[in-house]
Amino acid sequence: HDAGHNSVTGHENSDFWLGVIVGNALSGVSVGWWKSTHNTHHIATNSVEDDPDIQHLPIFCFDEKLINEWSTYHEKYMSMDSIMKAMVRYQHWYFYPVLGFARFNLYIQSIIHLITTYKVVFKKQPKSSRTNIRSDWKFKASQIQWYAEVLTLFTFWALV
Repeated sequence: HDAGHNSVTGHENSDFWLGVIVGNALSGVSVGWWKSTHNTHHIATNSVEDDPDIQHLPIFCFDEKLINEWSTYHEKYMSMDSIMKAMVRYQHWYFYPVLGFARFNLYIQSIIHLITTYKVVFKKQPKSSRTNIRSDWKFKASQIQWYAEVLTLFTFWALV
């Protein structure tokens, strides 16, 4: 958590690599995915439309305002059919049992994050010029970080 906030060492790069080791390699959860959702959560804490940390439909519904609401994070409507509405009435009974398996969703979300960010990280960049050297370096660094996340997640799964 603290490495994701760049608050362990105070250096973004060092904390990223610490997060890759602890998050990806030791727990199997992508630090990139975590930073994406958690930083959005801090920007829009408890905002029904924007906070991914409270958008758990169809399994859990923490606020009736979420039903049929557009999620800016997930870019879809959070709709519920009659079966889901019936299920949510009993969420207080299945909350803790579901949390016992919720970790697998974090693994899946980590893999989805890596797949969807691949196109962004590896898109063609214009040729570097003297004025563009810094952005070219950031582009290469993001590719290295993406490969590190993939490698460490595979390491976790190979050891499990």
